[in-house]
Parts: sequence; C-alpha cells; structure tokens
Amino acid sequence: MYGESDSRKENRIRMTDVVEPSVCLQAITGFLNPVTPFAESQRCQHYLIGLRENPLYASALFAILNVEQDDGIRVFCLTALQEWTKRWWKEMPPPQQLELRNNISTIVSMIPEEASVGYCSKCASIVVEIAERQFPELWPTFVDDLLTLWVTGSFAKQQTTLKTLHDLYTDCTDPDFTAQLSTTRR
Repeated sequence: MYGESDSRKENRIRMTDVVEPSVCLQAITGFLNPVTPFAESQRCQHYLIGLRENPLYASALFAILNVEQDDGIRVFCLTALQEWTKRWWKEMPPPQQLELRNNISTIVSMIPEEASVGYCSKCASIVVEIAERQFPELWPTFVDDLLTLWVTGSFAKQQTTLKTLHDLYTDCTDPDFTAQLSTTRR
C-alpha cells in the first residue's frame, strides 16, 4: 500500500514511476481523517511527502480532482499540485507546461457551485502561480479566459476570477516580486 514495513530501514517510502490515483487518494484520506491512528497517519504523510519528488504525481492529483471529492480532499490536492508545480516547473518542457496549464484551467472551469471559499482561493492561487510564469508571452488569452469564466460561471467561479485578479495584481505590484523578473517582463 503506502509504505507499510516491519523494519526501520524499510520504513522509508518506496517510489515507483507510476502513481496510482486510488492509492494516492487512500493516503490523502488516511492523512486527513482525524480518526486515523497516529502511526497510520504518519505513514500516509510520509508517502505523500515522498510523492512530491515524483514527476508523475500531478497526473494522480488531476485524476482525483476530476472526480467529485470532499472539499478537504480537493483543497489538499490543489495545495499538493501547487507545491509540485513549484518543484517541477523549470524542468518541464513547454508542451508539458501547456498541458499542466490546460489541466488546471479544466479544474477551475469545473468548480462546483457549492465550492467553499477556501477551495476557490486555492484554485485562484494555482492559476496565479501559472500566470506569473506564462502571462502574457505564453498565455496571451489569460484575461479573455478569466472574463469567460466570469461571464459564464457560477458565483463560485466569479469568486475565483476576482481572487485570481486580486492575487495577481498584488504579486505584480510587490517590489520583491518585480525585482525577480527579467527587465523584458517588467
């Protein structure tokens, strides 16, 4: 399953190239569930931490997000996806970056009407993460995409749109952020 072992030496999580969404979801559920015994919760946590270093982790997270889930699981998956993106972005070739952006856009377009403010905020946060890396040069339709989400979307999608614009504006006007940008992007 996710790292059970008898000896201390084998207590580390074994990584494989394939990340099964069902095993990943089981670990997330075990980690988030308050009635999970402590040792089991720790094994789940170590398994999930180990997945950050797996380049295929995002695929499992998207598979989980594409199915109706509890809000806590969705927020966890988006948080993990955002951390994974920060870790792997520079190593991805442009087609894979585009695929990641499109998958995130799909997740945002599927925000349910009853989504919590926390989930909408996390969606906005990950969109900003990608926009900061790609807009305007590699994502020229970003503003149009947000306006479409606003016009055709539910209240939750409109909340996400506003939060995205707010966070992006805040980041782009932050002197520390703009100092990190090349002069051609300022």
